[in-house]
Amino acid sequence: TKASPVVVSGVLETGEEQFYSDVILNGEKYFAYFMPIPSQNGEEIFGMYAIYRLASDVHALVLHSVLPVILLCLLATIVIGLISIRYYQKIVGHLQQIQRFMRALSGGKFDVELSPQVLALEDELGDLAKSGQSMQRSLRLLVEYDALTGLYNRRLGDRKLKRAAKRAADYGMDYCVGICDIDFFKKVNDTYGHEAGDAVLKDVARVLKRNMTGKQLTVARWGGEEFLLLFENCKLPAAYKVLQQIHDQIHQTTVEHEGQTIRVTMSMGLVQADRNASEDAMLAAADALLYDCKEHGRDQIQVKDMSGK
Repeated sequence: TKASPVVVSGVLETGEEQFYSDVILNGEKYFAYFMPIPSQNGEEIFGMYAIYRLASDVHALVLHSVLPVILLCLLATIVIGLISIRYYQKIVGHLQQIQRFMRALSGGKFDVELSPQVLALEDELGDLAKSGQSMQRSLRLLVEYDALTGLYNRRLGDRKLKRAAKRAADYGMDYCVGICDIDFFKKVNDTYGHEAGDAVLKDVARVLKRNMTGKQLTVARWGGEEFLLLFENCKLPAAYKVLQQIHDQIHQTTVEHEGQTIRVTMSMGLVQADRNASEDAMLAAADALLYDCKEHGRDQIQVKDMSGK
């Protein structure tokens, strides 16, 4: 045999088949497979089979067979990558929405809303969004509402009043401001006790809330037994009509407390605002009307048109 000494020792002497990827034959590189040929009794090796294939042919065959698989894998990788990017962008978008929502809450803006798509998620992000919404409701109750009456507190009432004044200045929107006060409330507390006073405040708040319904009507507990009434996009006659209804219903209200019947009346001042004046000036004007009611017998409504029309 003209096989190289490496092949002879690797096949004939060991009796084992061998594969070589770097066989040089006539100056060209081959892949070669050698298999020993045993004698009939299997005791001796007297030759070997050899199969040669040009390395260039093998490379071409491998490339032809493997290339579609490589392309398919590459395409699958691209598709998976695009899907992953899309999914990642959706997650990031949802996280950014939740982040903006939380920042708004931390800044005291409790009227922000999360998108229904985020709230509908059935995963950890959805749970986080729902928890944020629940926290928003709790914070609004603590920060924007009066705990005793359930009405808006002074903080939110003041914010809505400033917004109405700004709209009036910017767009010429009419608005009216009312201040009302429970008559002889200190006497109620002194005579019947503070629990009775709280019961009176709650019943009065129910009447106010029942009549001040709608997006452009606001009622807030302004302090103690005093309440702010805000009528946006509303002129004096319409606001006075609502105030008269409230006044009449308060007259019909009796508060029962520990066997005692407490009758309640209220004094009210109402102004149609000057579009060019500040909200503080309008509050002061309404408050002056309320004071005038107190000075002239209480249990009445005084109105004033400050719009200059």
